[in-house]
Amino acid sequence: MTKRTRFSRLILVSQFFYPANVAAAARYKPLVSALMKFYDVTVYTSRISRGRSEFIVKCNWVPFPSNQKSNIFRLLFETAFGVETFIRILFSKGDIYYLGSPSFINCTFAALCCKLLGKPYLVDIRDDYPRVYFDSGLIKETGFIGRQLKWIERTICENAILVVAATEGLKKNIELFQIKESWLLRNGYSEDLFNPASEKFKDFTLVFHGILSNFQDVDLLVNLGRLIDQRNLDIKIVVAGEGNQDYKLKVNLPRSVTYLGPKSHAEIAGLINKAHVGLSFRKPGKISEDSFPVKIYEYIGVGLPILVTPPSEAGEYVQKSGIGFQFDPQNEEAILGKILEIKEKASLYDELQENLATVRPVFSREKMSSAFVSYLVSKHPHSQGLNAQKTP
Repeated sequence: MTKRTRFSRLILVSQFFYPANVAAAARYKPLVSALMKFYDVTVYTSRISRGRSEFIVKCNWVPFPSNQKSNIFRLLFETAFGVETFIRILFSKGDIYYLGSPSFINCTFAALCCKLLGKPYLVDIRDDYPRVYFDSGLIKETGFIGRQLKWIERTICENAILVVAATEGLKKNIELFQIKESWLLRNGYSEDLFNPASEKFKDFTLVFHGILSNFQDVDLLVNLGRLIDQRNLDIKIVVAGEGNQDYKLKVNLPRSVTYLGPKSHAEIAGLINKAHVGLSFRKPGKISEDSFPVKIYEYIGVGLPILVTPPSEAGEYVQKSGIGFQFDPQNEEAILGKILEIKEKASLYDELQENLATVRPVFSREKMSSAFVSYLVSKHPHSQGLNAQKTP
């Protein structure tokens, strides 16, 4: 049996975990598998993960709200979810806590409880909250509530023993605070699901998948489809996902655009590996500039050339690595021109795929998770106990 030592019990707090079809769930499954080699891990999450026998999961009774609900509804239920998480942590026996954000509200309640109990915690920041609230127009950044939310963000980060960030931009933003330590842990792709396939769709196909939130440029997808139809081009656009912008894909779609609705991770993998080009279209703004969407890693996993809007951290990497191109979202003609060049110029497509094969190994979620956990154990040996690894 594993010898129980100080800090050997780790509790990971996230609103979503495997098998939920969201980025957090995809990210945390290989991370928890890596952590389990060194810690006794329990996951506090939503009801979607109930009954997963391969992990120890404690599910909140309060459901986590869908992003298709109204803002007031989401605020009330996220707050209730956070209060339940606070109570669970209050009566838990964890020695160290791994807190995920988003949900920012759930993370806030979890960090508050850890602080009151004097428990050490790490915080894993995957999205730029509370800036998302500001850029969405929900809260005024300079107002009283906005200032309080920024204070909460700073306090959470400064009290953490380690802050983990999903992008370079987020990491730089966090390092403006007086944090103790930071680590870049990118989202990556799953080796089990995302692999190149030789079989492709008969028509030259562009694919877009993910949560269709306010930050995704759904209008650009539709407008691109209209340009393709006007020129009678042999190109298709396939879109999978759901969110508060999916209504734009349910009526009056161009002939070249097909909307499939929400799909599981396995279905997404099967879909995108048969496409020819992956699209990551986001609206301009600070959130998008600092982003590196999960879909880009998954396109890399299956070997798809990538087109990104707007110019951003992700777009810079894609372009410099020679695996795709970035554009201003208003330049629809340039985007379509590049699509046609990729379609018709075999040497360009081959070059992009060769470069993709070179960078692909770097972004395996399994490898990145193992590297991070090794760092955590070596940097904070007290957090794991006496041994470098649990023994039977």
